[in-house]
Amino acid sequence: MSSWQNPTPVAILTVVPSNLLSLLSDASEADSVDEFAEALLRAWACVVRADYHSLIRFSQPSETVTYWHPGEGRLGPDHWLPRLFAGLLAAEKPLETHPSTEAFLKHGPGAYLRSAIEKDKVWRRRRHYRLVDSKHGIEDTLTLFLSPAHGALVTLHAGSKGSHFESTVSAPAQEFGSIADALVAARGGFNDRTPAPKPRLTKREAEILRWVAEGKRNAEIAIILALSAHTVRNHLENIFAKLQVDTRTAAAAALHAMAIPRQATTTDNPAATGRKLPSGGKNSRRYPRTGAARAISVATKDLKSAS
Repeated sequence: MSSWQNPTPVAILTVVPSNLLSLLSDASEADSVDEFAEALLRAWACVVRADYHSLIRFSQPSETVTYWHPGEGRLGPDHWLPRLFAGLLAAEKPLETHPSTEAFLKHGPGAYLRSAIEKDKVWRRRRHYRLVDSKHGIEDTLTLFLSPAHGALVTLHAGSKGSHFESTVSAPAQEFGSIADALVAARGGFNDRTPAPKPRLTKREAEILRWVAEGKRNAEIAIILALSAHTVRNHLENIFAKLQVDTRTAAAAALHAMAIPRQATTTDNPAATGRKLPSGGKNSRRYPRTGAARAISVATKDLKSAS
């Protein structure tokens, strides 16, 4: 078996279907492998118009085969597609059943159009054609082999009934393969993705972090919360360690990413507590600030501290 190679890198699809970005976004956010496969299949069907689409994953070392179909999700063993392939794989060596598979073994991952590889006369003598394609009127097939990753080989299929695909279909399919490879790599393989656990902050740490996001310095936070500056600094050290950050800007960004709900308390408005305002006065328009204003304020103070 020849060594696997990466497909030719491309930047973007030459012509981007209107809903493709939305479908790819769905795929990137999917947690379960079934959701990911379904979203990837919908995107594939958007790029390659065909009479049928499917996705197949070959897993090693378990040697299991899993099938997905648009709108039907993961297919059970009684579905016609797995049953057909089960009969095919039992009849002969699986790696010798299709010209696209042979092309993949020779040239590596990429999109392979059957009619461009092998003439109809030769193709119709193959067992694969007799057992699968002819039974469902499939005249031509396009197969996209993704780069093997984490012990799995994933293929996306498109079939045309009654006519051949246009030869131009291979280029966008090849480009889609690069995008799909990136999505699979980003989730760590074609499997369920386990979300990273969110850091747990105490109520006081979350309160201090909110004021950091507002652009307040340690001394100002100490006045607002009636704490010592030393206590605020200790809390910030714990916050930085939990969030795995080393700047106030990064900590503020982590707050927004964590989406910690803001609770309305008297400490949100120092004027309501009778304590001295850190600057400006009760009429200064510091509450609330937009997210952008907070980020700019924190970043500015970071730069001043560094200078």
